[in-house]
Amino acid sequence: MRRVTDYRETDKFIIPVIAEKLAVTTRRVERGKVLIHKRVETHQEIVDIPTICEQVHVERTAINKLLEDVVPEVREEDEVLIIPLIEEVPGVENQLMLREEVRISKRRFHTVTPRKITLRREVVDIVRHGSSDRIPTEERNDR
Repeated sequence: MRRVTDYRETDKFIIPVIAEKLAVTTRRVERGKVLIHKRVETHQEIVDIPTICEQVHVERTAINKLLEDVVPEVREEDEVLIIPLIEEVPGVENQLMLREEVRISKRRFHTVTPRKITLRREVVDIVRHGSSDRIPTEERNDR
């Protein structure tokens, strides 16, 4: 081997230059398995449902009163609808007689009706194989 002191200008020196190349690869490694089970739970709940019921009351009142030339109109008094019924009566001259009045009123009842209703909810159970973790749905953020 020659020393640097033995170097002459006519001599050639070879210096190897080395470069490394990187080749990256991946491979799949099974770390565990996840089993997801979706089920539907049902439960009964009693709900009070407010309802409104209207009842119509019809009352007939006999009047039997002879009228002058004025015919009574349908009217409303204290939330009662009054419908006059008239008829002609024979005589020396025909006259109108208020025979009866029909009075129609409404009553409104508010009631609450309890009903049994079935509610459904989906639940997801997650079981991880490879570890003994079991994640119930309630521990995660519900939407």
